[in-house]
Amino acid sequence: MEYLDLRNREFQTTLRVLQAYPEDKIDLQPAEKSRTAGDLARTLAMEERVISIVIETGATNMNLPKLEVAHSMAAIIAAWHEAARANTELIGRLSAADLSRIVDFYGMRITLGDALWIELLDHIHHRGQFSVYLRLAGARVPSIYGPTADEPM
Repeated sequence: MEYLDLRNREFQTTLRVLQAYPEDKIDLQPAEKSRTAGDLARTLAMEERVISIVIETGATNMNLPKLEVAHSMAAIIAAWHEAARANTELIGRLSAADLSRIVDFYGMRITLGDALWIELLDHIHHRGQFSVYLRLAGARVPSIYGPTADEPM
C-alpha cells in the first residue's frame, strides 16, 4: 500500500476517534504518569509540526515550543486536521529524490521516507492510547481496524 493512501485512511480513523471524545472529559488523566486526554490529543497535532519541520529543514527540532491550542477538543481537532491536511499536500508533492534524502530524525540519520513512516506508526500508536481514554471517559469507541462493542460488524 502506498504511504499517502495509508496515511489518509488512518487519519480518517483518527478523526472519528477524536470526534468521539467527550468535550467535558478533556482533563481525564487515567494514571499519574499518563497525559491528560487533551495533552495526548495535542501530541497528534505536535507530530504534524515535526513532519513539516523535518521536510523543510532536514532535521527534527527538540526545542519546539509547546503547541498552543485552545483548551477544547474541537480546537485540538481543528488544529490537528488542518496540519494533517497541509502535510498530506506537502508530502504528495515530494519526489523520489526528496524521500531518499537523509535527514536527522531525533539523532538517527535516515531517509525522509523512513522518517515519515516512523511518524505514521507513532501516530497510530498514540491513537491506540487515545482509544483507551474513550472507554474510560464513557464514550463510544468507533471501529478502528474492526468491530468494537459500540460498533459491531
